[in-house]
Amino acid sequence: MRGEILQLSVLLLLLSASISHYHIIDYQVSESLYSGPYLDSIRYTFIEGEDQLFLAITDNEIDMIGDSIDPNFVIPLEDSSIEVSKRYRNGYGYMALNCEKYPFNISEFRQAIAYAIDKELICDDIWDGLASPHDSLLPRNNPFSIEGSAPISYYEDNNESAITIFDSLGFLDTDSDGFRELPNGSEFDVRIDYASTSNMAAEICQLFEQTLQSLDINATAIPYDWYIYPTEYPEYFEDFDMVFASRNFPSFDLRWMKYPNPAVSPVFGINVSWSNSSYDEWANQLTSSVTYTEVEDAAAEMQKIWLEECPLIICYQNHIFHAHRTDRFTGFVNDALSGIPDFWTNYRVRLNLKPLGQQGGTLRWGLPLEPDTFNPLVSSSQYTWDILDMLYDSLMKRSPSGNTIPWLAANYTFTTFEDNQAIPEGHCQIAFDILDNATWSNGDPLTAEDIRDSLLHYRNSYYFDGTPLMPELQPLVAAYTLATNQLVLEFNTTSYWHLYTVGYKPILHSLSLQQLGLEDWHDWKPAPQADEYVTSGPFVVDEFVPGEYILLIRNPSYFYQPALNDTASNDSSGFFGISSLQQLAIFGTLATVTIAAVVIIIRRKEDS
Repeated sequence: MRGEILQLSVLLLLLSASISHYHIIDYQVSESLYSGPYLDSIRYTFIEGEDQLFLAITDNEIDMIGDSIDPNFVIPLEDSSIEVSKRYRNGYGYMALNCEKYPFNISEFRQAIAYAIDKELICDDIWDGLASPHDSLLPRNNPFSIEGSAPISYYEDNNESAITIFDSLGFLDTDSDGFRELPNGSEFDVRIDYASTSNMAAEICQLFEQTLQSLDINATAIPYDWYIYPTEYPEYFEDFDMVFASRNFPSFDLRWMKYPNPAVSPVFGINVSWSNSSYDEWANQLTSSVTYTEVEDAAAEMQKIWLEECPLIICYQNHIFHAHRTDRFTGFVNDALSGIPDFWTNYRVRLNLKPLGQQGGTLRWGLPLEPDTFNPLVSSSQYTWDILDMLYDSLMKRSPSGNTIPWLAANYTFTTFEDNQAIPEGHCQIAFDILDNATWSNGDPLTAEDIRDSLLHYRNSYYFDGTPLMPELQPLVAAYTLATNQLVLEFNTTSYWHLYTVGYKPILHSLSLQQLGLEDWHDWKPAPQADEYVTSGPFVVDEFVPGEYILLIRNPSYFYQPALNDTASNDSSGFFGISSLQQLAIFGTLATVTIAAVVIIIRRKEDS
């Protein structure tokens, strides 16, 4: 009998430990992305210079560097308390080809060059492993990208395919001078231009030169002066061969894909002069459809066509690094666009060793620059928006994976003339159901009227010369409410991307709109601690010392506040170093298993 009790006691302890651990993991998995924030506060300390930021995080003065870090700092930062995370740059380096000029106007000729280039060599040797090969027109972190699943890949050099294509097109070395001639026997050469200010571009273009020469193409890489090139040689832009450049994208919006040529090199205005009727048809669907599925299908097909045609040879997508400490907090979110220093880290991070759901602690940022304003209509500084994003809300929000999700909106519905003939043909409406528990920091309810008034104010504001502040909002022809939590927006064109246009705009309180004005919005300089500076975000400003720091504290009435709201100190350990939630799970399990054990023993005794 005693042996049975001893065995059951050991089993009971093992079961209690495993079951309590299981419940905690299960809760974490099922926890809503919307639930937050868990911090008491966020302190942004303004620290100039990458060296000083590096010292601050290694000396445990900050928990996170609010900027990307130099790859040279990656190795010394990788200790037991500091984690270095990697994300992909939302952009890439590429070679532009003049598709209007012979022989680059032959798609097979361009594709042969793409096959020949060793992108893995570019990433491994020239970038020292700090980049990844890339093919698609869209960066791989864009949720619409087909990178990795495309039917064609140009990662590795494939000289055999390149030679086969050149030969089949008639580009042969007919005079045995070591270089291929045009099919009519004429000599030709290829000029590869790159900015003299970039060592990386020089090495990549020299690789292009060597690769083409190995295929008997007379190619030469030539540097140009970054500053005088556009003005001194404007005629060259109509006669270039190949130019190396790079591009960054500020968001995951795809509307630019309809007109990719002018955006090929926005610095120099280089136009590759490429066109394709099938691409144009899909582009119309991309920009005029109101369903996500049709937009996704169009984006995929456009990328496939681009990969087949090769008006650009996209070479690499380099890596961006961020550093944060792991000894105090857990739950850092590596956002697809911004990486670790982002809204989602502030919103989801929590103290180590605390039961999931409890709140507490101050997350310490190090920012290289202080905010230049608290007027969201003025600033374009990412460091300013690192703070403003925590103070303002919007209809929609970008999820950590890059998808657009409802935020102030509970849901939304597109309607067109095909669905409802009361809507003018060619127009579309988006109906939003707004959360009914959203509030402003002064306690006022945040309603559909606030959202309507903010969007109309943005649309109607203009610069000194009469230029609209937000020209992308000009297609908004009507905005009205059906109830305090129902908003309808009507546009004079049909497009899924209208959701992006209105969805990410910060919503302002009526007090702010009154101070802004339609003409003087740029002069509004709100004091972040003033009573009239009313916001709605998960945090509010508590202290601001210019040149030193800003302290945000949790908005206690935030509408996505977690259900478990126990604020505790940094030391969350309880009995035997186990948190209170774990203790509750263990004791509950002990009680359950003990009762079951007693029942088993009694039944065995009765059976005997």
